[in-house]
Amino acid sequence: MHRAGIAFLLLALLLTGCSQSVDILWDSTKLDPECATFPPAAGAERALAEHEEAVRAIENVHPGYIWVDLDTVTCPGRAQVVISYDTEANRARIERLIGGDTLFGIPYRMVNR
Repeated sequence: MHRAGIAFLLLALLLTGCSQSVDILWDSTKLDPECATFPPAAGAERALAEHEEAVRAIENVHPGYIWVDLDTVTCPGRAQVVISYDTEANRARIERLIGGDTLFGIPYRMVNR
């Protein structure tokens, strides 16, 4: 196979596996929304406000580098928690703090930034 064929093959592989590659390279969880499983946005906002101390504990794993936010755009009217973090070690610490698949009953995803 000549160079152009190899380049085309590599490009095709890159484009088809782009989201998986990004998840592997950046250690982020895949965004695969199942909107029906997300709570109403107002309820999610209320839950985070009621658990403000626990949210701050997550952000204080590495202050200024970890954020807990609500994504209300992906599924209009519904929300999921997005936790942005900086290192794999801090991700592990956050997951230990949460201890499950949801944060106060709200599905969450982790994003390495």
